[in-house]
Amino acid sequence: GRYTGDPAWERVSRNLMDYLFRNGFQDTDPASPSRGFFKWYDFPEDRPDQIFTDDNAWVCLVLLYLYRKTGIESYRERGLMTAEALLDTQNPETGLRPNVISGAQLREMGRKRVSEQLEASLNPHFESIAHAAFIQAYLVTGERAYLDAALKGTLYMLRNRDKMRFMYSRTSGLSRFVLPLGFLARYDESGTVA
Repeated sequence: GRYTGDPAWERVSRNLMDYLFRNGFQDTDPASPSRGFFKWYDFPEDRPDQIFTDDNAWVCLVLLYLYRKTGIESYRERGLMTAEALLDTQNPETGLRPNVISGAQLREMGRKRVSEQLEASLNPHFESIAHAAFIQAYLVTGERAYLDAALKGTLYMLRNRDKMRFMYSRTSGLSRFVLPLGFLARYDESGTVA
């Protein structure tokens, strides 16, 4: 809409987001362990079941970026809800996440145990998008925890390049991997990212 000067595109964008919000694609129940996460399709249950890292990270990244460009408060609220859920389920040692978490795992284990006990991924298809989402959360909030998680996970992957796994192809995975690197390079005191 801004590129073309046609406000109809901005209305379409808002309508798409409003549709997702109104139709329960995001769990917003404060008592739910999956609070903040999105369903990755129109799953018939109330809560998300298969919680893929990349799908939720893309939604988070887009919502927070759109908030920065439009100032629409619901984008900030919803995006930060997802950023918090991603951060809470991030492995504290590696800064990485499982590729997917099931709703049952979250209900049974809770966020803390999920973050500590489920195997963290070394697949940039998933991880690098989460790190880019954390950068957006940092830009919106100034909270260092988001930046630190992105930096820790990226550095862990760089130090373990030989153990990286790729979903579709090495090229596809590495193109996602570079997404957060330019921003993180200025915060990496070790010089590893640069």
